[in-house]
Amino acid sequence: MAEYKGANDVVSIDDILDVCGKYITNKDSLTLIKQAYDFIMDKHKDQKRKSGEPYTNHLIWVAYILATLQTGPATIAAGLLHDVMEDCNVSHDEMVERFGLEITTLVEGVTKIGKMPFKDEKIDIVMCQKCNYDKSEIFRVLKKGGYFIVNQHGTENLKEFVRLYMPFQMKGSWDAQNCAQTLESIGMRIVDKFEDYGTIRFHSIQAIYQYFTKVSPDFANVNRYQVFYLQALKEIKEHSYFEMTTHQFLVVAQKMY
Repeated sequence: MAEYKGANDVVSIDDILDVCGKYITNKDSLTLIKQAYDFIMDKHKDQKRKSGEPYTNHLIWVAYILATLQTGPATIAAGLLHDVMEDCNVSHDEMVERFGLEITTLVEGVTKIGKMPFKDEKIDIVMCQKCNYDKSEIFRVLKKGGYFIVNQHGTENLKEFVRLYMPFQMKGSWDAQNCAQTLESIGMRIVDKFEDYGTIRFHSIQAIYQYFTKVSPDFANVNRYQVFYLQALKEIKEHSYFEMTTHQFLVVAQKMY
């Protein structure tokens, strides 16, 4: 049985290519994965986690997990690239030009997974990035032994903004543990899960505005959310910066029957 890296190990592109090389024999496919890696290392080069580690560590781990599941090169490349359009202002056209329509479509994903246009037990892997899903529908379309990969924001993400505009506090929390429990409740096996909390520090209102313009354009409406922006401005004047919390988690589950 192959030995794979654990949660506390450092994973590199060489580890991904080593695992891929055991079942992907086409050199162009391996080159594609390496090109996706080089692209994210450039685009995400200035982004770091709260711990100080490079943001790309998370992306490399996602791709490594996909490789251990023996997914295809397009899926692994998409795993590396899955945040580059949202966080690095890479356009649809640039993605298509560099990596083709298939990978671009995988990266763009969907805004909500509801009723899926597939017959029962026809899909090997379903990836859900930052959107809602119907767990029963996921279970229906997956083949026996198929995988469901959830990569989402948790309830603590951007809480400084969200809680200001919520009329009531949200009950409970949405994180890796709760996601795993909902999937276990329908008989899925949790293969792996991990979670990341961080902060983003802004030194000007313009920086906050530009950030929201990229990741959530509606929140960039200064007039609509002026209370938030005034509060942020006050903290910038008092402390020279304003911080917001980030919260993201990954869960890999397998359908066992």
